[in-house]
Amino acid sequence: MISSPCFTDAHLECSKRNPSILMVPGAYEKQEDGENIAFMMVLYKYHGGKTVELVHMQNFPLGIGVWTRPVHCNGLLLIPTMNLEMMICNPSTRQIVFLPKVSGNICTGTRAGFGFDPHSNKYKVARSSYQRDSETQELVCKFEVLTLGTNAWRQAEDPPYPIDALTPVHVKGAIYWIVCSSLCPDPPNAFLRFCLTDEKFSLFPCPPSNVKSVRFTEVEGELCCACFFSETLALEIWNCSGGQNLEWTRRYVIQIPPDVVMKYPVERPPLIVFREKMLLLAFKKVYRYDIETCTIVELASKVSDFTCYEPYLEKEARDLHLFNYAESLLVLLLMCCCRGHDQEFVTVISQRERRK
Repeated sequence: MISSPCFTDAHLECSKRNPSILMVPGAYEKQEDGENIAFMMVLYKYHGGKTVELVHMQNFPLGIGVWTRPVHCNGLLLIPTMNLEMMICNPSTRQIVFLPKVSGNICTGTRAGFGFDPHSNKYKVARSSYQRDSETQELVCKFEVLTLGTNAWRQAEDPPYPIDALTPVHVKGAIYWIVCSSLCPDPPNAFLRFCLTDEKFSLFPCPPSNVKSVRFTEVEGELCCACFFSETLALEIWNCSGGQNLEWTRRYVIQIPPDVVMKYPVERPPLIVFREKMLLLAFKKVYRYDIETCTIVELASKVSDFTCYEPYLEKEARDLHLFNYAESLLVLLLMCCCRGHDQEFVTVISQRERRK
């Protein structure tokens, strides 16, 4: 009964009404060739204050590369790595599948987005990368899509502007990317919106702020954007209704204390909503902004500052990722390529196998 589509859909909708926050730190071991490798991934659920609960601890005997910020969609996590491997994880069911290995002459700037197409009821992974043109030797931004349930990447429409190597965000059937200004002489004052239904790009206007939009994220089903004023140390949070008449609304203006500010204080999407609080993430440090009192306090500067129900790895975490999370009972059954093998099969690491 609990694996039926009706039950899993109803459970997901209930979870979305009461989302939690997931914390995924990254701890790695440096190899002889200088590459950082992780042999374990630990997922925590944040409960408020400095309290976190261990959700899942996954071993990787062969090791995986440094992962970038995980992307969440309907209880599923897309976890890309710097060595071009990608996996889909369901923390609730303890299932992990590896996606087919990315191929091609990739130079730099690979980033992946993950979202749900409501028209086809399919989950899709979209990735951008830069390849060097064989004739001009110039970097060209290419775009590929993988539909979960298939085992091959397919070429999609190339973006009209070069894409920045930042983690995109998914909102209501579309993935939003930032234009790479360093590779574009005259960048538009807009985001790139990739529709998961027709798989076409369009321009989506930036909020009417006096500074360039630095990061965006999804909050409560809406697209939100953070704009930072380095002179006044003010952080503006804008959200877009996403209806037929697109309209940006400035939701908050947060005054950042001078001792908190770094060169890029919102290196990752900085906005996480938990109950009636707002969490700001700046590199490894976690800050909480109280909406009612307009005060900001530091929660933790490292993973060990949190109170864990289970001990964390002895290694120091290099990254600390926080994001909104809704539990899901979706079962991962995906044809994908096993690393180091030519055959294609379903690679599912379940809770039962992990106990063995």
